[in-house]
Amino acid sequence: MSALDLLDDYRVARIELRLKSGERLPLDCVARSVKPPIFEVTFLPGVLPLDELDLEGRCIISLDADGSTHTLEARIDKADNPERLLLVELESFTHVQKRAFFRIDARTEVSYCLLDEDGYERDGRVQLNGVTVRGQVNLSAGGIRFPVEERLTSGQRLLLDIRLDRCKIRCVCRVIRMCGGGEEPLEVATQFDDIDADGRDAIMGFCFAEQRKQLRLKVQLLGR
Repeated sequence: MSALDLLDDYRVARIELRLKSGERLPLDCVARSVKPPIFEVTFLPGVLPLDELDLEGRCIISLDADGSTHTLEARIDKADNPERLLLVELESFTHVQKRAFFRIDARTEVSYCLLDEDGYERDGRVQLNGVTVRGQVNLSAGGIRFPVEERLTSGQRLLLDIRLDRCKIRCVCRVIRMCGGGEEPLEVATQFDDIDADGRDAIMGFCFAEQRKQLRLKVQLLGR
């Protein structure tokens, strides 16, 4: 089954667009099939830089459904609307691995510091006095991807404070891989190693609330 088959109705998705500069721009969008292999993606007002798009470059669209991540590779067919693009599917595939928890993108604050081999902070303090970053994160109850200021090594353990609305979650995670770098923002993908049940429940509740916000955004886009 093609990932395009999942777009009979509008779905919240993530797209990477290629710019004339050669950089890739990730944006949230709502995708819907029009007439296969044509489909459309819709954006919030003011976020799509039409004049900067490489109209010959390939786009990558990803969405979660049925516990799997589905990816579409496409080219731009029509770009004459500042809030909407028409795309042509070139190829699609489904990630074999299934995620234990669904993921959402959100803006929040994360503080982190390295742990030594015994699990203690390197400065020996109970209070986390590490690096604090604010920006877009990709979060689930199983792990988090967030921006960092330095390159970390796979397998390193970090102590995190994650700010979620009115609460702060402290947990230990392990570095899985680095993302970006160069012209793109540097990010680290991590998996939670040590998180209590209340913390995991709080993250799941936050993810569900963010998902509802995204669905309300989809309804607003459809109502325009």
